[in-house]
Amino acid sequence: EEVTLLAIKRGTGPRISVNAPVGGAVWVVGTQQTVSWTSQNVTGNVNIRLSTDGGSSFPIVLSSNTPNDGTEAITVPNNTATACRVRVEWVTTTDIFGTNAGNFSIANVSITVTTPPAGANWPVASQQTVQWSSQNLTGNVNIKLSIDGGTSYPITLASNTPNDGTEAITVPNNPATTCRVRVESAANPTIFSTNPGNFSIIAASITVTTPPA
Repeated sequence: EEVTLLAIKRGTGPRISVNAPVGGAVWVVGTQQTVSWTSQNVTGNVNIRLSTDGGSSFPIVLSSNTPNDGTEAITVPNNTATACRVRVEWVTTTDIFGTNAGNFSIANVSITVTTPPAGANWPVASQQTVQWSSQNLTGNVNIKLSIDGGTSYPITLASNTPNDGTEAITVPNNPATTCRVRVESAANPTIFSTNPGNFSIIAASITVTTPPA
């Protein structure tokens, strides 16, 4: 141990430097992310741990006894925080470790559909607007329609459209009084939101007023 400590002081001993994640990054819960690091004179495997308190403690194991090959894909756990750090430590001597350069965040991804409101009436073939907001969602979205109160969404109103919060659509010929709209991630449809309540799609009609009967 004395030899190891002397080697560290001389700069020739084992060391680990964590390159990713970078400070300020945002990791979304459930996504795949990569931890990368370099090492010197570290043989054998490493552990990868997560801190949510700025590095005061590292209780969460992201990967255990994994090869010291400089990179590891991990699934982001549901531990949301704004002061996260990652530590890569030598399995043989856990006092030999490196942490990433700065705090990063772990956040949930969410979508909130605001329009159409519950009780709205959409005439068939009219132009209407779907509006939504999202948090930490990257990539495009799909917009789908249900006519059975949200049990199923078989009708696509817009496919792979930009996640810009608004989309003009043409109301399809599917009259119903229990319609719902869902906005979902195009990459991961399990991330979605529906509008606040049922609305109606109204069939087009023509009323002849003249000549009188």
